[in-house]
Amino acid sequence: MAVNLNIDYHEAALAGDDLEIDSRLSALGGRSAKMHQRIRRVRDGALVSAATLTFVLLDTTVGQAMPIEGELRTRLEPLVIE
Repeated sequence: MAVNLNIDYHEAALAGDDLEIDSRLSALGGRSAKMHQRIRRVRDGALVSAATLTFVLLDTTVGQAMPIEGELRTRLEPLVIE
């Protein structure tokens, strides 16, 4: 579940523009994680937007964020790129 999303818009993307999206896991906390995303226009490399998303894994039975631990943490840790 997304708990915070910040987006900075830098350049316009128009219909027909080819875009390159870079999305990476950038931080792994005890109950939340962050992803950084960048969108670039292919023809000139211009940064169209940059975003940071903070998210949690929601335990729907109690309505609270689940700890990121055990096998899940072990699988996610190698994916973190700062």
